[in-house]
Amino acid sequence: MNESYNEFLSTWESQQNALIEMREQRFSFMMNVIENSHSKVDSILDVGCGPGSFTIRLAERFPQARIYSIDYDPVLLRIAKNNVSKYGSRVRILEYDLKGNEWLHALDDEKFDAIVSTTALHWIPKPNLKSLYKNFYTILKSGGIFMDGDHFRSNNDSEYIQNLYSKIRDKISGDNLSRGEAMNWEQWWKYIADRGVFSEELMERSRRYTSGSHDQNITLEEHIDILNRCGFDSVGIIWQYLDNRVLFSRK
Repeated sequence: MNESYNEFLSTWESQQNALIEMREQRFSFMMNVIENSHSKVDSILDVGCGPGSFTIRLAERFPQARIYSIDYDPVLLRIAKNNVSKYGSRVRILEYDLKGNEWLHALDDEKFDAIVSTTALHWIPKPNLKSLYKNFYTILKSGGIFMDGDHFRSNNDSEYIQNLYSKIRDKISGDNLSRGEAMNWEQWWKYIADRGVFSEELMERSRRYTSGSHDQNITLEEHIDILNRCGFDSVGIIWQYLDNRVLFSRK
């Protein structure tokens, strides 16, 4: 069965790498930042962890660190739990809705050196995002960092530039998918459904999530303003390819 879960994760990885330009480079850069901003890394929180993509990379890169990872998608959580089991108790997968505050009580009063997220927080409505960022500030150690890697729309980008970003991104993903080495988003979820092992999780997923786009369209400038108001400093973009950006902040 573990072989099946490895396959579920590997097909997810192929799909995401095809659809998100420079995804691996973004992961590597974010880990470089964690490593270079701390002499020792004891604890990392991965929010919106999905099937454990970044969690596994973090566990390999920082073998002494305790890692807590949170998501709310029951299908992806089942894949994550199976694929991180080899790390034992130092990697914990938690099932919570980040729009609430209940997840805070599952962290064992841990204070974190780094909190990271990739391609996830665009699902969070602005009022909930304000609370989430405030909670991040509270549970970070002094000098701890928060990074979010995602596609951020900036008001400083003209409409022409935004359209150009989209055109180039669509060309990259289209070329990647045309090689037939990866499924698109819809194909991957059909593949998961057809395997027949996630029936209960898929039913629960449909209850938790409505269909259609979940992007809250919060601008980069709004993210920066919220982080500043929470008390973070050194807030800004430290990596970028098109509108795929890494937003950084420090406590």
